[in-house]
Amino acid sequence: MITVSAYWVFGIPLSALLVFYFDYGIKGLWVGPTFAVAYNTVLYVYISNKIDWQKLIENRHSQMKQDKELAQKLSNGQGSKPAQSASEAQAAAMKKI
Repeated sequence: MITVSAYWVFGIPLSALLVFYFDYGIKGLWVGPTFAVAYNTVLYVYISNKIDWQKLIENRHSQMKQDKELAQKLSNGQGSKPAQSASEAQAAAMKKI
């Protein structure tokens, strides 16, 4: 949504305003996208700096460990297996068509 707002809410209207209302010509046309890129950069840098990267990494490692344990259980026959494989599900869907 950041990029959408950057271009559709700020960049394009700014370009149109500068070109058609203030008669800036081609320079005005390029100000809108330039502003949109700057807006994107500022917001994405802000968001990147607000993320707790250490916590994100720890959560991902924990999830990977759980996934590995589940995969081992499934390969040993200890867990429940999916009702259909992906190819079986696709074949069933094709039959319905």
